[in-house]
Amino acid sequence: MNYKLLIFSMVYVAMLDSTWGGESVSYEQFSNFSLVEQKSVLEKAFSERISHARNLYFRITMEDIIRKNDNGKEGEIIGSPSPGTIHSHWQLDKDYKVIREAYLRDRSAPPQVSYNYWDAREGVLRGTFRSEDIPGHVFGRIDSQYNPVLAENRCFVFLLQGGGADDRVYDLYLFPHLLEYKSGWNIVCLSEESKVQLSFDFEPKDLFFKDGGTGKRTLLLDPDKNFMPVRGELRYDKKFFDGRLFWHEDSFYVEESLMVGHVWMPTKLKFVTQLSHPDDNFNIKKVIVTDISHGTVTKADVTLKFPEGTEVVDAINGISYKTDARGNPIESTIEPLYDFDPSHSSMQLPEPPDRTLNWVLMVVGIVMIIVGLYIHLKKRYVT
Repeated sequence: MNYKLLIFSMVYVAMLDSTWGGESVSYEQFSNFSLVEQKSVLEKAFSERISHARNLYFRITMEDIIRKNDNGKEGEIIGSPSPGTIHSHWQLDKDYKVIREAYLRDRSAPPQVSYNYWDAREGVLRGTFRSEDIPGHVFGRIDSQYNPVLAENRCFVFLLQGGGADDRVYDLYLFPHLLEYKSGWNIVCLSEESKVQLSFDFEPKDLFFKDGGTGKRTLLLDPDKNFMPVRGELRYDKKFFDGRLFWHEDSFYVEESLMVGHVWMPTKLKFVTQLSHPDDNFNIKKVIVTDISHGTVTKADVTLKFPEGTEVVDAINGISYKTDARGNPIESTIEPLYDFDPSHSSMQLPEPPDRTLNWVLMVVGIVMIIVGLYIHLKKRYVT
């Protein structure tokens, strides 16, 4: 055993641990490292990205396009591209605020606007929604569940560190997922492109693929840009009991990028979703980052006060109400949610209204009616 080489590797890894601050490592340097050193460099680069994303603001525009599946290749566009959505996202550690502006018809019509705030300490998502189709009304919600209307925002959120209500969306966040499976990393240096290919197999946590399914990620990393992923593929496979194979594939391509703080971030991306069924088309999302900054987010950016008159549904405490000028419930408007299902809530719920007295009065009333009819009929019969 070459103890000198082992000691050198240990010292080098220790130096990387103590000195890494987002500086670039060239392809030539990386390709000459041992596997242990390469894994250490990538682990540090990904950890740095997670730390960087703890204070990040960005604004993105997103366009949806459907293309015909032409023998496994992208064919002609089907229908008209969607008017798109705009997402503004403030991330502060594990708290966040997202404003979503959705244009349902065209950009000339006012959008639907929703605000969503996640408080990681409380484990509570607060949100509001308003639409020009229902003028004068602002709807609010308090919940411990992920808001599905934010799903489109995953196309850029997957680059963050996670920790919000959408942690329940399995295998979503890219870099935490990479670090989770670092023991199985397969690293290949591609000399022609001066890029690094990283791949690994994993056990899917997605509910559909969880039992009997397999998963694989493959990424192309750019050493000159803090090992930023410039291309990626996430694939799920599942074999049914009758032998049929079903697969789902999500790919992304970085077309433009920018140094944000001390870390390179993508600013123009293309996302493609494809399924194994030959008749399924390509679902494409084009994302452009119109504004992005690091270290500018404050606590005030990730808090919410309901506007006066907001019609709030509190799915945690099982009540609904309207708010006053301070954003607090107006006592006279508080009503219980009679179809409330508390199974998803871990917080203390109010006692349901006691309807025992109502039932007692109803039974007494029925008995009195029967007795009254009996006496009336008896008198009439005797007479």
